[in-house]
Amino acid sequence: MTTTIGSHLWLVDAVGHAGGTVVPAEWARLRDRYYRLQGRGHPLTDRLARAMADPGSDADIDALYAGAVSEWWPNHVDSVMSVVTAHLYPAMLALYATVASKNYRALADRWNEAAKALAACTEAVDVTANPDLVLESADRRGIQAWQDAPKHAARLDEQLTALAAAAVLCGAPGDPASGTDQTSLYIPLVIADAAKHHRRKLVNRWNNLPDTYPEIGPLTKAAYEAAIANPERPPTPGRAGRWPALIALGAKLAAHPRPSELELIDPPRPFHVEFKPAPRGGYDLVRVDPESTGTAEPVKIGASRASAGIPE
Repeated sequence: MTTTIGSHLWLVDAVGHAGGTVVPAEWARLRDRYYRLQGRGHPLTDRLARAMADPGSDADIDALYAGAVSEWWPNHVDSVMSVVTAHLYPAMLALYATVASKNYRALADRWNEAAKALAACTEAVDVTANPDLVLESADRRGIQAWQDAPKHAARLDEQLTALAAAAVLCGAPGDPASGTDQTSLYIPLVIADAAKHHRRKLVNRWNNLPDTYPEIGPLTKAAYEAAIANPERPPTPGRAGRWPALIALGAKLAAHPRPSELELIDPPRPFHVEFKPAPRGGYDLVRVDPESTGTAEPVKIGASRASAGIPE
């Protein structure tokens, strides 16, 4: 649940822009009052200025002056707003809670509809395949599925933030309004069987990365110079984004049925290196993935902990 009135308003706006427009009339009035107070301007200063310029005015100049001074005193403004917010925010939370589930259900149904449509496309054809290959090998249904897949994937991407906002307003942990990475919230929110899958593969595919990322590589002068000359760039999603790779992993795309019971997913545990007995005697330096029991990859000669994907 969010901890500030600003985050709460952002979440409700995100849900509203996505079609979850139901809000109690009382909540809307409180929001409008809050926005009006935030954009209050300097009405007493304006009244003072007009009164001073009007020879026939009988306004209380002293009272208007005191009010005008207070309008331009930031510390006083901050103190007043903090008191107002302390009373207003709990009232807005309580009012919105009466419609939170309805809005979430509406957005979840729309997200699930798009997810089912994309899953059907992936069953009919490889939606990431080269178009020439699809035209040569697929039937009419497969060609149509290949064409439709990006449209359904775009709907999933477009609705994701609003769905997360609606979930948090229903009691899910996290705060999409914070602007920070929300992978730990998004994955359990829209992947029904997230707990069943290899966590590193799941997170890597969510971020359009290879299952084994980060790759092992030797730390040589040539490798260092190549990395400086060609710094690593963010991965480019395929024509249907992250979703086909997640479906290929076996992930079931579906909005969480009870967001108040949602649990954030922890990031994958980091790789570590250790020596293991070699088949022909001695020991090999290997990188071990704690997310995969018994998985150990040889670390190439000259590789450092950093190049092997191990925190220094």
